[in-house]
Amino acid sequence: MFARIVSSVVAVVMLLSTAGASPVYASRAASEAKAPMPYLVRVSFAPGATSAVVDGELTTRAWQDFVVRGSAGYTMLASLTANNTSASFHVFRRYYRAQLWGRGDGKTTWQRALPASGDYIIRVSGPISTVFSLNVEMPAILRFKRGAYATTVTGHTTDNRINSYMAWGRANQTLTATLVSPTEVGITVYGLTDGVPMVRAVSGAVTWNGKLASSQYYVIDVVPSITSTVNYTLSVEIR
Repeated sequence: MFARIVSSVVAVVMLLSTAGASPVYASRAASEAKAPMPYLVRVSFAPGATSAVVDGELTTRAWQDFVVRGSAGYTMLASLTANNTSASFHVFRRYYRAQLWGRGDGKTTWQRALPASGDYIIRVSGPISTVFSLNVEMPAILRFKRGAYATTVTGHTTDNRINSYMAWGRANQTLTATLVSPTEVGITVYGLTDGVPMVRAVSGAVTWNGKLASSQYYVIDVVPSITSTVNYTLSVEIR
């Protein structure tokens, strides 16, 4: 009698574990089994670099989390390209549930000055199978010595990676940026807030001088046109 009761209980448990299983969890498990990446991927910048690119692939109704270390006051810019228009991403402070507000199109571009130092999560998701590329950028902030109007930095980059710098300028001040390098490289200058470009590297320019239209941070991109290592010196003056 006892054996028959045990057999009946086992049969019921087996029936519930198969027929009654949640299709949501079953789908999630199947999705994770096919995931090409670990649950959490750390995005690291190469020495001297201000940006990094990571490529990935999502199965249907899946997501991938990337963690980026950032410092308070620095601006993080992120952009997503994918083989379909359904893919998107959101940014969170790690260990916080609320989505972090920022500027952008709300789907594939985002930027914001980081409110605190620490880890930030970029969650890429898509309702259908997706192949994507995520670009993360953190421009270096140019610091002027007390009483100085100009500063010079030296750097290097490789694999066509853009190195970015930003400096605060007030309306009607004059900004002069000059890039010197023995190899093929150009300069792009634009307003961080309004996104308006003053000069683009595609024009072949290595210098720019002009009066600033508004008070904001201005981004100076060093844009190489070759994949080998590029060494350069960037001089910026604002007065």
